Amino acid sequence: MNKALDNHLTAVQRDHEYRSQIEERKIRDDAALEEAKKKEKTLQEEKLRQEKINAEAEVSLLGFVVFWFFLFMENKR
Repeated sequence: MNKALDNHLTAVQRDHEYRSQIEERKIRDDAALEEAKKKEKTLQEEKLRQEKINAEAEVSLLGFVVFWFFLFMENKR
């Protein structure tokens, strides 16, 4: 009887450890997924920031070119 009880308790303990390992793995996987999402969001935000900077630079350059064009045309008169 004691041997059967000991075997049962060992099996219960093993099952508990197995379930704990699964839960720990799930927690780690979830944390890794959240970290990956955060990194992806940061990369996307940086990409948008760079695109905005480039667009503003293009507009600024275009304004500069237009300004000098009209100045040039004004001096040709």
